Amino acid sequence: MSHTYEDILNELAEELPEIERKVFDALKRNPKGLKREQLVAIVFGGTVKAGSLLNNSSTDRKVRKAIESLRSRMVPIVSSSGQAGYRLDTSREARERMLADLISRRDKINDLIKHAAKFYSLPESVPSYERVEQARLM
Repeated sequence: MSHTYEDILNELAEELPEIERKVFDALKRNPKGLKREQLVAIVFGGTVKAGSLLNNSSTDRKVRKAIESLRSRMVPIVSSSGQAGYRLDTSREARERMLADLISRRDKINDLIKHAAKFYSLPESVPSYERVEQARLM
């Protein structure tokens, strides 16, 4: 684990309860949901510049960890690839959409794990794609 990531986790251990409370309060006040940039701005103050590299932000990581922690304690924070952001939602439809999205991600990760488990040596070149043609009807 990198020192930077370890530092963030150490900071987070102390800050997480307060961050969780702020995330929960922000989502409760905004039933239609908030994008990650908005949550970061509300929780940590200020604004997040559009187009900035949010994924490289320690404050964004802290918000995502807080959401993960809240979810593990049965707080119904839903999100999906089709709709940006997070919101509190206990509806069956929202839960089903989020579960479908998580299952899809899990399946993609399982495929990556399967392929990575087969890495024995470096290939000499980039492998070519197999061309598959659909059978034609008579």
